[in-house]
Amino acid sequence: ALLGLPATADGSVASALFFERVHPEDRAEMERRIAAADASGGDYEQEFRIVRPDGVERWLAGRGRWVVAGPAGARQLIGLNWDVTDRRARQRELAELTSELERRVERR
Repeated sequence: ALLGLPATADGSVASALFFERVHPEDRAEMERRIAAADASGGDYEQEFRIVRPDGVERWLAGRGRWVVAGPAGARQLIGLNWDVTDRRARQRELAELTSELERRVERR
């Protein structure tokens, strides 16, 4: 639902569909971090933008881990994404207010 994709029975999303939604400017870094987590056996974590089918841009936080799945030993990235758009907007507003306050203090 966050990505504007139809729900599946198990909640999974094909990686090609997922990466189509990732903002073009964030895609390479995301691919790099996921590959690094795969190579190291560690976890993946990142905040990134998506573009929904209706053109709306949202910020998501993602966290995942590569696991061995099934009898064939296939590796699969299991993770969660959650919307952090409102938090990022509040952080940006706070930074702007802080900058304005610092400018006012300097003028005094």
